[in-house]
Amino acid sequence: MQADDTVEKIWPAIVSAFAHYGKQLRPKPGPERRKLLQKRLDDGFSAEELPMAVHGYVHSHGGLDREFSGGLTSGHYLRPETVFKAEGFEDRVERGLYGAWEAPKAKGASRHADASDVMAEARREQMRTDARLKSVS
Repeated sequence: MQADDTVEKIWPAIVSAFAHYGKQLRPKPGPERRKLLQKRLDDGFSAEELPMAVHGYVHSHGGLDREFSGGLTSGHYLRPETVFKAEGFEDRVERGLYGAWEAPKAKGASRHADASDVMAEARREQMRTDARLKSVS
């Protein structure tokens, strides 16, 4: 399978992840975005991890309303060029293990938050183990 084929196959999942947060992407990636995605694949990230990074970006900012200097919000910066840049990408993938971002409920609303954190940490550790095994073979 050629590199372009892999990017083409994962693009719909990426479009869907962005759409979850109200961001619309073109049906096909342009050449620059294609290169960016291919770089992350070449870094050893799997096709399944790329859409997770979109959710991880939102988790890392506590939603899309975090305000930066100049009045722009984290939602303004939610775009492939930001999500798929190399710096901090592994962290975004790990945070994406939590799934899509949901705004926190009222205090004490989730009795299962601790269990969810434990499960997410176990999934992250499994990904790290899988990555180490993949790099050894």
